[in-house]
Amino acid sequence: MSSKQHLADSKQKHVLISRNCIALVLQKIHTDGGKQEDGHSIFADFLQQNSMCFWNACLTRSVASLEYRGCLVPSTLLISGTEFALEVVRSAWARRVLRPPKGYAVGRLGRAVEIVERNALV
Repeated sequence: MSSKQHLADSKQKHVLISRNCIALVLQKIHTDGGKQEDGHSIFADFLQQNSMCFWNACLTRSVASLEYRGCLVPSTLLISGTEFALEVVRSAWARRVLRPPKGYAVGRLGRAVEIVERNALV
């Protein structure tokens, strides 16, 4: 095992996926000159984009209550929250009101367990 591979393996974290966890699968629509973004910054931008939804105070409050759980490569965010907050986010996505982080489009949104299992089989 090379030292680079060992360092990468030691940085991996295990995330407990609860039933109140969703996966937001993002698709990069443009690149910023090869700038590598981490999951935290993508999630922070997602929160910022959806905090400006002044016509939907329920969505704004629900998004503000979400918690970052992790990121799957290349750009799938694992997000948790109350069942109510997650349902508001699901509903906003279904109505095409949910805004993606800058430079991304929302590909899918669903239960984290199902999306993680589907990606593991690919």
